[in-house]
Amino acid sequence: MVCQLTHARPEVADYPFTTRVPTPGMMLFENVQIQLVDTPPMSSEFVEPWMPQIIRGAHISALVVDPNDPDVLGEIEFILLTLEGWRIPAPKLLVGNKLDQAGVVENFAAMQALYGDRFPCVGVSAVTGVGLQEFARDAFRALGIVRFYSKAPGKKPDLEVPYVLRRGSTVQDAAAHVHRDFAERFEFARLFRKSHEHDGLMVDRTHILEDEDVLEFHTA
Repeated sequence: MVCQLTHARPEVADYPFTTRVPTPGMMLFENVQIQLVDTPPMSSEFVEPWMPQIIRGAHISALVVDPNDPDVLGEIEFILLTLEGWRIPAPKLLVGNKLDQAGVVENFAAMQALYGDRFPCVGVSAVTGVGLQEFARDAFRALGIVRFYSKAPGKKPDLEVPYVLRRGSTVQDAAAHVHRDFAERFEFARLFRKSHEHDGLMVDRTHILEDEDVLEFHTA
């Protein structure tokens, strides 16, 4: 799956426990790069002793399972209890892989019925690519971030490379992120959106950003 989404090349084979070391790679979602780290598998049979440190270092985790595994439900519960014992937050996403194989769609639907009220669930196939864009979108949402763009008065914004902040950030936070002088000197900002709703609306420092807001800062 990481191979399909990034340029990383973790060791892959048809037998379990192939991946022995964490393998990072960069996944592109629209115009944002998100780092993925493919880890060795966790199971009731074996867990690498350094796994807690790896997971703690991530902003979020996604639990990737094989819905055709006869003990998939037992393994999911084992992992959730293990994370709880490590005092690590539960995964933000539950991913059913191998959607291209016989019977997986039905088993994933049953798994989703059991866990859908606890986790966003997404089915994917690392072989065919089905569901991978949905996974990227769900990962972006689960990270709790928003994109914003800055524009000079009378100029068009550069929508290719956004600034990224935590969800709930304000215009003041955005100004400081663009340039420290903006945070100290700007009087107000004008808000623009791709939908053209409220184009040029004057907003104050406490205005909460939405994803892909465009801000035009006016300084004293």
